[in-house]
Amino acid sequence: MMKKFALLVLLVCATASTACYAGVLMEEWTENNKRYCKYSDGEVKKISFGSTCPRTN
Repeated sequence: MMKKFALLVLLVCATASTACYAGVLMEEWTENNKRYCKYSDGEVKKISFGSTCPRTN
């Protein structure tokens, strides 16, 4: 029983810490009918023209 609880706590901590590494939206622009989203971790995503950039990647 204690091992299952410890495993659950470990899983929750790992999931929570992974969310902290998500980059936040820093910049967005349109170029040649494509939309680009740049995040604080340096990642740039290309999305369709009518879409909006997600706040985190």
